[in-house]
Amino acid sequence: MFVTSLTSAGAFASCIGSRILPVRAFGIFSAIVVPMVFIQTVCILPFIYYFYEKCLMSTGKSSCFCCKSKEKISGDHPDLKLDELDGEDEEEKEKENAMMR
Repeated sequence: MFVTSLTSAGAFASCIGSRILPVRAFGIFSAIVVPMVFIQTVCILPFIYYFYEKCLMSTGKSSCFCCKSKEKISGDHPDLKLDELDGEDEEEKEKENAMMR
């Protein structure tokens, strides 16, 4: 990730030599911003991951949509009864067959 940020900043810095003022300004801005974003990513993202795992996932009170969907998919959710759903499907098929006759 460091090498990618370094080469991107170098590529943007090459625009500094342009005679066109907007291209030069864009090169200066981007050559400064890319390393700053790298530093922020390296410093802040690990803390966010740590906080999420330690505080939110351990309490079981996560409001993450993916965690709730895992409960429903695995069948552990108390409101989801697969037997009832299968019965409803059979009843609907019987009604459709009766209508077609």
